[in-house]
Amino acid sequence: MSTEILSPEQVQRAAELIKAGRLVAFPTETVYGLGASIFDPEAIQALFQAKGRPSDNPLIAHVHSVSQVEEIAQEIPDDFYLLARQFFPGPLSVVLKKRACIPMIASGGLDSIAVRMPSHPIALALIASVGAPLVAPSANLSGKPSSTTLKHVLEDFDGKIAAVIDGGQTDVGIESTVISLLGPIPVLLRPGSVTKEAIEEVLGVTLQVVSSSSSGSVLSPGMKYRHYAPRTPIRVFYALEDLSNHLQSNSCIPKVIQKLVPRLCQSPGVEIPASGSIFENIGPTCENSTAGAFTKPRNQFLSHFGYMAKRMLLSRLPLNLSGLDHFVFSRKEFYALLRHADEKRYDEILILCDEEDQKDAGLMNRLSKAASK
Repeated sequence: MSTEILSPEQVQRAAELIKAGRLVAFPTETVYGLGASIFDPEAIQALFQAKGRPSDNPLIAHVHSVSQVEEIAQEIPDDFYLLARQFFPGPLSVVLKKRACIPMIASGGLDSIAVRMPSHPIALALIASVGAPLVAPSANLSGKPSSTTLKHVLEDFDGKIAAVIDGGQTDVGIESTVISLLGPIPVLLRPGSVTKEAIEEVLGVTLQVVSSSSSGSVLSPGMKYRHYAPRTPIRVFYALEDLSNHLQSNSCIPKVIQKLVPRLCQSPGVEIPASGSIFENIGPTCENSTAGAFTKPRNQFLSHFGYMAKRMLLSRLPLNLSGLDHFVFSRKEFYALLRHADEKRYDEILILCDEEDQKDAGLMNRLSKAASK
């Protein structure tokens, strides 16, 4: 299969593909979505397979008008209309009771469906052209960082989906806030750029907050499974002193060294442990002078081979630390930088979260997921 790269002017072509049951990636203001008609269960099944997404992870219905919400949801509370007037179109998804016309595969087997109206003009035009709401999870392989550019989408799906519309880099950079209106008290299921405080101000009530580690049904995307994770290990710090101590400890073993160890330590008396640090159990009985370097203190070992760990540092403000490639820590660039770290084969990603960063619940949520093991 050849994946078509479409311009914003080719929305009608994208709509034709979706109506034919094909998968099309498109930009929203948050991240790129992988779209299928909500009324096409076979296409939705193909979407789950393409992403490697668990079948109990529900999808979000993307609409171009409030009237489309009323076509797929029922018993809609007044609070929904208050939120829609304030935040639609925009990065807020609202979980409502679904109508019977919505296939169970779209809702992850639940009797509810999350709905949102994206603000990106390409997304709105595409939904209108299809003439039906679109399910559109982030256009990335399940578990990987979400896609915020055309390049990211092609990295994961080139030759696997029908087309992608190139809309440039997305503006927000993380997925939508998700709130449930199924019960008497609104519940925040996933934080995002629309804050808990902003929603509470509109509704005049205090939201309940559900932990992503809560057991039971998956009520919203991003709650149960590992998400947004690069291959490169992430270390998170909340104080500059802790970051400095980590750098001084030289605890990151470069990937190239890890690959060399099995080849270099072939001498009698040297055993590579099955688990744990590669520096464990390497004794002085090794007669080979090259392998014998492994008995030296860690810093001497690294300098012996002339290698240094390749590290990416993310922080909101610039830091005067040598030997690091520094990038600005922000919602908009977060996923792109995680992918960049993998592409450039960094040994680790160091992230310093200052007090201002920690106030951003959406960004901290994505960071927590990405750094989990």
